[in-house]
Amino acid sequence: MRKAILIMALFLTFVPAQVWADCKSDCRAEYKSKVDSCESLYNNPEDSNTLRRCLDTGKDQYDSCINKCENRHESSQTIRD
Repeated sequence: MRKAILIMALFLTFVPAQVWADCKSDCRAEYKSKVDSCESLYNNPEDSNTLRRCLDTGKDQYDSCINKCENRHESSQTIRD
């Protein structure tokens, strides 16, 4: 029985951290895709303002995604406590 409790405790310690890392990795991948998309769509000098807005939107989406990951991680920590 003690072994099962120990295994469960270890599981609850490491799995949320891995999920958090995966979440952040997904955010980075989405951000890179957005940057690549912006750069391919707005690659002319006259598109520089539109490119900047597109990149700013991508950065805002990335920041929002990271915040969601952190909130999920914090709420999983609270549940365990």
